[in-house]
Amino acid sequence: MRTAFFICLFSFFGFYTATAQGGGATLRGKVEEQGTRDLLPGVNVFIEGTVIGTSTNIDGLYEIKNVPPGTHKVICSFIGYTTSTAEVTVSAGQILTQDFTIAEAMAELGEVNIVARRSTSTDNAVLMEIKEAKQMVSGISRQQIATSQDSDAAKAMQRVPGVTIVENRFVMIRGVAERYNQVMINNVIAPGTEVDRRTFSFDLIQSDALDRMVINKTGSPEYPGDFCGGIIRLYTVNEVESDFTNVRLGLGYRVGTTFNDFFMSEGSSTDFLGFDGGFRRLPDGFPSTRSLQGSPRNSEIRQDAGRSLPNNWQPQRGMALPNYSFGISLGRNKDLGDGRRLINTTNLSYNKEFQYRAREFNRFDAWEDQTQPIDQWFAYDDDMYDEETTISAMSNWNYIFNSRHQLKFSNLLSQIGEEQTVIRRGTNFFRPTYEFQNYLLGYRSRTIYSGQLEGIHEFDPKNSFRWVTGFGLLTEQQPDLRRFRTFRPAAEGDDAEANPFQMLLPPSSNLFDTGRFFGDLTERSFNNGMDYTHVIRETAEGKTEINAATAYFLTTTSLRQIPPIPSGPAVRQMWLRFRQSGKRITKLSTAVPMRPTMQSV
Repeated sequence: MRTAFFICLFSFFGFYTATAQGGGATLRGKVEEQGTRDLLPGVNVFIEGTVIGTSTNIDGLYEIKNVPPGTHKVICSFIGYTTSTAEVTVSAGQILTQDFTIAEAMAELGEVNIVARRSTSTDNAVLMEIKEAKQMVSGISRQQIATSQDSDAAKAMQRVPGVTIVENRFVMIRGVAERYNQVMINNVIAPGTEVDRRTFSFDLIQSDALDRMVINKTGSPEYPGDFCGGIIRLYTVNEVESDFTNVRLGLGYRVGTTFNDFFMSEGSSTDFLGFDGGFRRLPDGFPSTRSLQGSPRNSEIRQDAGRSLPNNWQPQRGMALPNYSFGISLGRNKDLGDGRRLINTTNLSYNKEFQYRAREFNRFDAWEDQTQPIDQWFAYDDDMYDEETTISAMSNWNYIFNSRHQLKFSNLLSQIGEEQTVIRRGTNFFRPTYEFQNYLLGYRSRTIYSGQLEGIHEFDPKNSFRWVTGFGLLTEQQPDLRRFRTFRPAAEGDDAEANPFQMLLPPSSNLFDTGRFFGDLTERSFNNGMDYTHVIRETAEGKTEINAATAYFLTTTSLRQIPPIPSGPAVRQMWLRFRQSGKRITKLSTAVPMRPTMQSV
């Protein structure tokens, strides 16, 4: 019985296997190239209308199993070759051989354009620019600046070897003073930011507006040669890969200043915007400089001029707020079609700073007898209160015609308002019976603009042309700078406080005693340049090129100054009106402790 059961079971599995094997056919063969007769690997062979198929192996052979019985259309295809087909009829369990021969296809492909723009803001891009330079060059990229979290160009510049920052805003290269350096913004000479020296204040440019900074420490034919330390080239951002909007806020606490007493003179309602709204300007109908200089000392013209000016001689006590700043940055990249693009980057920032400084100011007489101690002339303690408002705006536009031509329009505007009050107290040892208290009340506003229009044209890989034209503007107004000295007999205790200070009235006007100064400066600069480059030879080691460049620079300066209003009767009239108003100049005290920060000999 058991034997019969195993016989039936093996007979069943044998029947099932035979039926399964007999249900499908096998198709095999080879694929070779026409003409060369080479066997081709990776060729697709499949039955049309089904998912049954395979690919040839490394020897050009294929095998398709379990092909349903019947007539089928077999397709043989490969990229770059013609497609071959064959009609086969198979039965269950049959093994059929079908070889294919395919020929190389001669098809013309359409034009493929690959467009790419060279990035200039990355570390590798700046390193490549330094490597390709023929001079001694240092630089810092936008990528490095973003990593360092520096807020302005002056702080970022400290990270460049051989560069020293002076007064937190001026750059000294390899120990050479800032006036011996040249500054360029987007390939155009930057306007000066100081009246009495040729220099540029780098703290006016916010770090997120920079694409890169490059410093040439040796001469180059394509750049100006009027420098000794180096040429500092600043490039602002004019290309963005995608749209972005960034908002930043900042708040700072300064030890010894914030929330302490702070003295400032009366100002206008627009001081928070960095310029005077007219409060400090000369009155309408004020005599001209020529009229004042040509009039007698006791003339009515001088007396009327003095009477027309406001009596704002008393500093006002307030409290120093924390330093604060805020800004917004925008970037837009719009595709106009046909390879044309319009890119805009805009940056607007506002910064407000308060600073108190205490200083000892000493001066000594000539040391004629060196066997004896040197005689001291005077010893003063200065309380210096500075308030600065800075508004910076940048807007750069880049219109890309195609991969070879583009037009750039760059703008940088800064408005700076600086208000300063100095209260000096001390003793003049040549007049030991008097106690002195002197004042300086001043306000200065500056407007700085730099604009460039630049075209870049690459006619072919060997010929390129670049042109640039720029305009720079610097205006400075210093209205109503007041400097005056007061004194009273030296006393102690209540007697000293009961005795008010009196203004020192000199017999003639000067910049040290009682006087008022008005100044107005305007400087305009025009820059134009062209640069044509032709590549003579280019190899793997480098390229040989010829360069022809020309540049044109023009600067015009307009300076209008009203000298200190003459003293004598004019100032005496102002002083009398000030005293009649019921005001008193008393000794101003401050909660900030005095500390020596500078010794002058």
